[in-house]
Amino acid sequence: MRVILDTNVFVSGVFFSGPPFQILQAWRDRKVQLVVSPEIIEEYQRVAEVISAPPMPEQVCVDPDDDKFLACALASRTPVIVSGDNHLLKVDGYSGIRVMKPRRFRDEFAGLFS
Repeated sequence: MRVILDTNVFVSGVFFSGPPFQILQAWRDRKVQLVVSPEIIEEYQRVAEVISAPPMPEQVCVDPDDDKFLACALASRTPVIVSGDNHLLKVDGYSGIRVMKPRRFRDEFAGLFS
């Protein structure tokens, strides 16, 4: 399954335990594929699958800096963004993209973490 991690989820997974860590562990175990755009990679300085994602034609999130995650999901046809960011969580369902918190992702896709 392809998934985009918001920066706070990615960083939390690197430095702390809990659902974000478990998601990164699933990535390391090749059960989840991380997808990023150049703008996202700039933000958390880690190599994953890089997708060229054109900017959104119009602002979607209250915080326009969060639109890069939606643009990446659209360009890569990635159905899920994992984030704790309230601005992204409020646009859950935009163009069929699910935005969910790390714990919800882990619980809903528990089979990836066994």
